[in-house]
Amino acid sequence: MIRNTWHTKHTTIDDRRLQKEVRNLIIKYVLYQRNHKYSEYLAFECHSISMAIAQIIPELRCVHGLQVGIKSITEVGVVKAKLAPVYYYHSWLETPDESIIDAYPIGFMSLDPALIITKGPQRPAGGGMYIKDEQTIRDRIGAKMFRKSNFLVELMKECGYVYTEK
Repeated sequence: MIRNTWHTKHTTIDDRRLQKEVRNLIIKYVLYQRNHKYSEYLAFECHSISMAIAQIIPELRCVHGLQVGIKSITEVGVVKAKLAPVYYYHSWLETPDESIIDAYPIGFMSLDPALIITKGPQRPAGGGMYIKDEQTIRDRIGAKMFRKSNFLVELMKECGYVYTEK
């Protein structure tokens, strides 16, 4: 994998270690899920995934809120495009140093969790796109989501992943 080293100025060694832990957990779980007898029915979303990972890796905190996207609005006959924000309900993980690890980024299909910079000049394109909003948990996340998260925790424990604390 080719890595952008810009983030090393604005994340900590611990942030990067935790990102690797999340990656290892996700890969181990995906390999386990492929062979699970109910694999075709096992579907999770960012909320239950983030809540489950925070239970498995206690150094991480699950955060609920909104992620900002940009929508291009073009007018008929006008050459220049206008941009408008779009807000998505989302959940992610926060490190002790307040960087973001997005285990299930909106608009991406990857086993590699995104380590999002929350400090420095790239913040607007990184952590600035994530807005903490605990109202999200009341609006979008109910008892069913908590049950799914707890079920995912059990599956993650079965997959053989072992968390190695620092």
